[in-house]
Amino acid sequence: MMKLSAEFGLSDQGLAKLCARHAIPCPPRGYWAKKSAGLTVTKQSLPARPENVSEEIFIRRATASQLQGMKVRREQIEMSKSIESPTIPASMNGLHPIVASWVREHKEAQIKRLAEVKAARADDWFRPEPLDDLTERDQYRFRATSALLTGLEQAGGKVLSGRLRGNLTIECQGQTIELKVVEKMRQDFSEKWRKGPSWTAYPDDHNSALGPTGFLRFSVSTYFGGGLAKEWVETEKLNAPTLLAQIIAGLLAIGKALVDLERKREEQFRVAEENRLAEEKRRVEAQQEEARWKRFQGLADGWDQARKLRRFLSELEQQRDTLDAEIDGIPLGDWLNWARRRVNQLDPLFKGKREEKL
Repeated sequence: MMKLSAEFGLSDQGLAKLCARHAIPCPPRGYWAKKSAGLTVTKQSLPARPENVSEEIFIRRATASQLQGMKVRREQIEMSKSIESPTIPASMNGLHPIVASWVREHKEAQIKRLAEVKAARADDWFRPEPLDDLTERDQYRFRATSALLTGLEQAGGKVLSGRLRGNLTIECQGQTIELKVVEKMRQDFSEKWRKGPSWTAYPDDHNSALGPTGFLRFSVSTYFGGGLAKEWVETEKLNAPTLLAQIIAGLLAIGKALVDLERKREEQFRVAEENRLAEEKRRVEAQQEEARWKRFQGLADGWDQARKLRRFLSELEQQRDTLDAEIDGIPLGDWLNWARRRVNQLDPLFKGKREEKL
C-alpha cells in the first residue's frame, strides 16, 4: 500500500480510503510477509461494483510539497520504530538535570514565600499565601518531561535550557527548537476541579476559566515550514509513555526540516544576490552606454559647430582689410590665430588634436 500510494502521489491512508470507497479489497496485515516467506496466501477476488460508484477512478496527484511532506512523515514513522520509548520515572528521584533544577527552584520559591508571609502583618489585605507543594499533575509533568529530555539526548539531540513552566529550548540536527510541555486545558462547566486543593502549585500560570484534562500537551512553536506534526496530545489510549518515542522522532524530523529550510533560504538568498548583482551590472552598463552616447553626440555637435566657425573665420580672412587693427585689445592677427586655435580644439576630427591624443 505504501509503495503504490507513493507512485500515485497519495498517502497510504488516502489510497486505503479510496479502495474502501470503491469496494476494492486490500491485502490484510502480514499478507506480503507470508508471501515472501513462501507461505500460502489467499487472494481476494474483486467484488461487484457498488451502486452509485463510478467505473473510473480519478486520482489527483499531490503537489511537490505534499509529496515531500508524506515522505518526511513516512521517514518519521520509521524513525519512531527504531527509537526506544523512554521510561517515565516512578518517583521524583533521578530526574534530568534541567527538571531537577525546577524542583530546587520550587523549593527555594517556597522558602522565599514563607519568609514573606511571616514578615507580613496579619491584618494586611495583601498578605501573600504560602506556595503549595508540587501537586500530582505537576510531578507527572516533571517526570514525563524528564523522560522526554533523556530520550532526546540518547537519540542525538541536545537540551539547551528549560523553564519550570514547561518552556524548553532544544537542539536537533544543529537547529534550535522551542518546545513546550504543559497541561492540556478545557472548558469544564461542572467546575469540579475548583473544589478542594488546587490541581497545580502554579494556578496563576493557567486560564482560570479552564480546567485540567489530566493529559499533557507537547507543542513546538518554532516555524519549520509545515508538513510535519508540531503538537502531540495525550489521550486515554495514547499516554505519554507510548507517545514519547513519536515525539522524539518528530523533533528529530523537525530538526532535519529546519536544516532543509535553512538550505533553501540560503539558496534563495544566493539567487537573489546574483539577481541583484546582475541588475546592478545592467544598470552600470546602461549608464556607461548613455554616457558614451552623450559623448558621441557632443563630439558631433562640436564637429558641426567647428565647420560653421571655420566658414566664419574664412569670411573674416577675406574681409581682413575692413576689420579693426585690434579686437578686444588684441592685434587682429593674434586674435584670428586665437580663434582658429579654439575652433581646432572644438573639432574632434582636427588632425593635430588626434595626434595629441595618440
